[in-house]
Amino acid sequence: MVKINFIVLFFIFLSPIVCAQRVVVSDSVVFSGVVFDTQDSQTLPNVTCRYGEGKATISDQMGCFVLKIGRKDTVRFTFVGYKPCTVVMPDTLLEDRYMMGVFLSPDTLQLSEALRSEERRVGKECRSRWSPYH
Repeated sequence: MVKINFIVLFFIFLSPIVCAQRVVVSDSVVFSGVVFDTQDSQTLPNVTCRYGEGKATISDQMGCFVLKIGRKDTVRFTFVGYKPCTVVMPDTLLEDRYMMGVFLSPDTLQLSEALRSEERRVGKECRSRWSPYH
């Protein structure tokens, strides 16, 4: 009888502990990855990664980046000569780490024409103020 009471009490106290296990999801995510060129799949170094309010970092020489951001945060990747790419971190992630390959496509801008004007200055205006020859 004592054994049965002990077993019943054991399960009564153990059952809330077993049932109370929940998945706790933190508010921040470690977002890492590599930035590539879409045309030749080469990595892009020194890409600007902006996130949050006024926070930014750049990718390393191999195009790798690591950010600690919040869920639902927006990260904008920019690089001179490429179209910007925006990534929104989903809030449904179960893990606290997220890895992604970011692909930037070249942004070619064709100018219609360029004008060159040539001015000639005569006299003292062409000379600099300091000269070892005066």
